[in-house]
Amino acid sequence: MGICAVYYGHSQGNDNDDTNETTGPQRAERDTKMTNAEIIAMNSAILFEAGKISGKSTMIGEVEVMEYESIHTFAKWKALGYKVKKGEKAIARFSIWKYAQKTVQKQMKKKGSEEVTMEEVTEESCFMKESCFFAFRQVEKIA
Repeated sequence: MGICAVYYGHSQGNDNDDTNETTGPQRAERDTKMTNAEIIAMNSAILFEAGKISGKSTMIGEVEVMEYESIHTFAKWKALGYKVKKGEKAIARFSIWKYAQKTVQKQMKKKGSEEVTMEEVTEESCFMKESCFFAFRQVEKIA
């Protein structure tokens, strides 16, 4: 599996805005400058503030660090050996990066020759895709 090489650095929203609130288009634009881990961490903080997930505060020296309840997609929980409990609904939906690759046939011309051949080429891409997220309390270990 490849890694989307689309990280441009962390953005804190609009520089002209003193609040942390952003509109849908601003948030979408900001999210495209973040890695999946950063997008999930940001949304975990929002979900915690809204009371949708739990969390605990830990002091490390003089710094307070928040540790939030784990949230993952259905596929990620499955890969971790868990299944979503029957009847559970996603606690959040937001866009994260999706990596895709496909093999296609392309016509290739050899240098110095008029000969055209068909070759298999793997094309890779990254795009934003809305995903459903489930919290740890909504899953159970697969037996």
